[in-house]
Amino acid sequence: MSTSIRKTNSFSARDHVVFLVDDLKSIPQSQLGAKERGYVKEQQKNKKKLVFVNQYKRIAAVVKISADKKEKHDVLEACRKAGCDALARFNDIKAKSVTVVNYTSSPEHALAFAEGMALGNYQFLKYLKEKKQNSVRTILINDAAVSRRDA
Repeated sequence: MSTSIRKTNSFSARDHVVFLVDDLKSIPQSQLGAKERGYVKEQQKNKKKLVFVNQYKRIAAVVKISADKKEKHDVLEACRKAGCDALARFNDIKAKSVTVVNYTSSPEHALAFAEGMALGNYQFLKYLKEKKQNSVRTILINDAAVSRRDA
């Protein structure tokens, strides 16, 4: 089965979500509570760029996109790798779809992250006896700067 990437204009409180951020303050208060923000800040101080928060009905992941890399292509490659890493967790919880919400300055970060998720979701199962398929089928991108054609 293939993985589709689409643009969306909204997401609900039940959707599994990934927040791409330059700064944690860019995430609205309605999406992360005070204790959750504290937990994410603590994890980021420990040099973790990918932090998962269990919000009972969904998993919220916060990915800090740092521009410490000199070249643009290095930053985009780091986004792709983070997307692949995040995908493993969403497949573990059997999520069918994931929404990527971009709070960074560049829409290319969201596209690269979604691309990394889609590439990481590829499986060649033809010759395997036990065919354990990945559960993620749809990756939604929530970013006003991304057009439907881009996604």
